[in-house]
Amino acid sequence: MALPRPILTASLLGCALIGGYAAVGAMDSNGLGEAIFAHVVNPPHEGYPGAPKPLLREFTGVKLVDDVLAILVGFFSALLDGDVAPSYRLFGFWAAAQFGACWTLVALEGLRAGNRGRLISWTGTMGLIFQTCSWTITTPLWLILHLFTSPIAKISSFTSTVSPSVLLVDLWDLAVLPLTVSLTYITPALPMLLPAQFGAFAHYAATALWQPFPLWHSIVQFTLSHIARFVDRTQGSPSAAASASPAAYLVQVKSVYSFVTLLSVVTQVTILQLVLAPAVVRKSLAVTYPSLAAYADPSVTFASVFVPHGPLSSPAVDPAALGSGDLAPLAVHFLQYDMYFGCGAMLLWALYLHRNAVAEAKASAAQVAAKVAWWFALGGFAGALSTLLWERDSVVEDEGAGKAEKKTQ
Repeated sequence: MALPRPILTASLLGCALIGGYAAVGAMDSNGLGEAIFAHVVNPPHEGYPGAPKPLLREFTGVKLVDDVLAILVGFFSALLDGDVAPSYRLFGFWAAAQFGACWTLVALEGLRAGNRGRLISWTGTMGLIFQTCSWTITTPLWLILHLFTSPIAKISSFTSTVSPSVLLVDLWDLAVLPLTVSLTYITPALPMLLPAQFGAFAHYAATALWQPFPLWHSIVQFTLSHIARFVDRTQGSPSAAASASPAAYLVQVKSVYSFVTLLSVVTQVTILQLVLAPAVVRKSLAVTYPSLAAYADPSVTFASVFVPHGPLSSPAVDPAALGSGDLAPLAVHFLQYDMYFGCGAMLLWALYLHRNAVAEAKASAAQVAAKVAWWFALGGFAGALSTLLWERDSVVEDEGAGKAEKKTQ
C-alpha cells in the first residue's frame, strides 16, 4: 500500500524545509555567501585565490542577468577552482551525474500526454527556478504540484479510472531527449568541471553558459523533435504521434531510462571503486596512472566523499582570509543537502506512484525495497528512480493493452 498522499505531501515539504535550511540557509552564516559577493559579484572582481585568472564577470551586458550569473559562477568556482581536495571533486562529479539523470526524468514527466497543457509541464521554467532557488527547495514543491494536478498521480491498480494513455509521450520527443540532455547539460559542463584543461575565459564562459541549461534544453528539444518530425513526414513515414501505441512507447522510453541508468551507474560505480579500494589497489593505481594519484590517497574515503556535516554544523571560513580551495567544503556542504533532500523527495514520489500503480501481486513491498536498494547502491537516487518509473510504465501499459485486447474480442 502506498504512503497516504497527505503524509507524502508533508514529507516532501519537510525535504524542502530541511534541505533548504541546511543548504541555502547556511550560506548566510558560514562565509560562502559573503565570499561570493566579496570576490566575484562586487568590485574589484578579483576572483578566488587559486582560481583561473582573469575572472570573467560580464556575460550578457544586462546588469541584472549578469549579477545572477555572477553569483552562480561564484558558487561553482568555489566548488571547482584552486586546491580543492580530491574528495570534494569526486562528490562534484557524482552530483553532476545525479543531477543530470534526475533532470532527464523531470523533463520526461513534462512531455507526457497527461501533463500536456498543465503547469506541471513547464519544466523549463521550473528548471530556471531551481537553478536560482536550489534543487532541494524547488523540486519537492514541483512534486507536490504533480501529486495534486496530474492525472498520472491518480493511476491506481485498485480503483483507477485514468487511462494508461496519460503516460504516453510523442515518440520523436523520446527519441531526441537523451541527445538534448547531452548537448545542453553534459557538453557545457565539461569545461566547467575540468578547469585545468581549459583557459580562464572558456572555464568561466562555460560555467555561465551552463546555468540556464533548462532554457537551452527546451529550445533544443523543441527544435530537434520538430526537425525529426519534418524529415519523417517528407519520407512518407507514419507520424510518431500516430504510431505511439503502448508497445511503441515502451520500446522508445526504455532508451531514455537506459540513458539515465547508464549515466548514474557508470559515475557512481567508478567513484565507489575508488573510495572503497584497498590500499594495495590504490598504490597500484597511483603508480600506473599518476594523474589519478591524488584520488588514490588513503584520505579519500566513502565518508569523506558522501557523508555530510550536520545540518546545523556547516564548515565555515573567514572571507577576508581565504586560501586556495578553502570554499570547496562549504560548496560541497550545500550540494550534499541540495542533492540528498531534492533527489530524496523524487524517490519518495516515485515510490508513491509505483505502489499506487503496481499491484502487490506483481511486486510485493519487500521486492520493491530490495530492487530500490540494489539500484540505489549501483546508481544512487537516479538509478532507483529510473527502475521504479520504468516498472510503473511497463506494468500500466501492458495491463492497459491487455484490457483493450479483451474488449475487441
